[in-house]
Amino acid sequence: WVCTFNHTSASCSPSVAGKLNMSISGARLLETDLATDLALIELSLKPLVEWRVQYAGWDRSGQIPKHVTSLHHPGGDVQKIAHYGMSPLHGSWTGNLTWRVPSWDIGTTETGTLGAPLFDEYKRVIGWFTAGGNNCENAGSPDHFAKFNNAWSKLKKYLDPFNQGMTSVDGFYPGFDQVDQEII
Repeated sequence: WVCTFNHTSASCSPSVAGKLNMSISGARLLETDLATDLALIELSLKPLVEWRVQYAGWDRSGQIPKHVTSLHHPGGDVQKIAHYGMSPLHGSWTGNLTWRVPSWDIGTTETGTLGAPLFDEYKRVIGWFTAGGNNCENAGSPDHFAKFNNAWSKLKKYLDPFNQGMTSVDGFYPGFDQVDQEII
């Protein structure tokens, strides 16, 4: 794998190719689940502090969030953002329970978004993209995100290795104090 950080565009229309010089080559596959499109990897190196990488938090409580946001890189493109200003619905995709986003208020997902995180209002990952038909031409189609709490049995040994019973962890920004709260 090659994992690229800060692959963003200064403008939305037209989207300008983002920088690709902040990347790490190599990762170890820790866990997978084909039914929910889960893939947990461990990078071969830590991102450099000057890259200003945010480490995402997570929430396995299953509580219904007030609103959700997804950051994604469809087909490897620059970062895109989709926001839904209401609570997602409970859904199902191929027999798996999901968070169902009926349509996005701002932005949209696109083909190639598979695995993109779904963040709650506290900027914690509560799921990841598993299926949907949204794109710029078909913005009213629902999207389904696998629920983080339903994959906990596979994630627990990596995210709570000392069995502390954590239900959520906040994200953090190592190496700097001020962050751009407008990102998500």
